[in-house]
Amino acid sequence: MSKTARLRISRGSPGEVRHYDDFDVPYEDGMSVLDALRWIRTNCDGTLAIRYSCINANACKTCMALINGEVEYTCVAKLTPD
Repeated sequence: MSKTARLRISRGSPGEVRHYDDFDVPYEDGMSVLDALRWIRTNCDGTLAIRYSCINANACKTCMALINGEVEYTCVAKLTPD
């Protein structure tokens, strides 16, 4: 049986009521939150807005997000399987 990780993502535009979407992502050892967000955008929801530059432009500090109540870089924060 393959492993999965569940991400709960807060969504909504400024002035809108926030809501959460849950996604189950195939988990691989060493996978980052950014890897999971990119997988979701490609395979589940193309409307998911994410910002990152480290993979494309060798720049840093654009992928910060609130992860489990703490501000972290999504490219460094590791997933844990369910």
